[in-house]
Amino acid sequence: MAPTGAQPRSSRESGNHGRLQDTCCSFATQSAVRKIRNRLWDLALTQKDAAMRLGADEASVWNWEKNRSSPALRFIPRIIEFLGYAPDDTKPHSLGQRIVIHRRLRGLTQKELARRLGADPSTIAGWERDEHQPMRRLLQRLNEALLHD
Repeated sequence: MAPTGAQPRSSRESGNHGRLQDTCCSFATQSAVRKIRNRLWDLALTQKDAAMRLGADEASVWNWEKNRSSPALRFIPRIIEFLGYAPDDTKPHSLGQRIVIHRRLRGLTQKELARRLGADPSTIAGWERDEHQPMRRLLQRLNEALLHD
């Protein structure tokens, strides 16, 4: 069901700022979108109902379903709760990918995670790109921040 009225003209209006852009381990794949759509059907919900549950606007849900935009990072934890599970495409292959996935599943930006760890955001970015590994002290903090929240 397409939203009524004019379509959003910018990513800010569509609720798409903070869009997930990585090609590896991206939450907003076709399979994740299909799972959201299937969940709507299973629960006999409209896009408006789903938008209310997710704290998004109806146009955003419509754009996600049509693969015109990806959910903003802040919606990922709500989408997982809505689905009842994390999509299959969240299986990491490296430490960097695990960090990205766990950070996103909690709706955290690199800057927010860095602040929690007392590290620089560029350090987090380097870990996520597998350019270097966290030192033992930061690895312990990372585990606490991402696995025990």
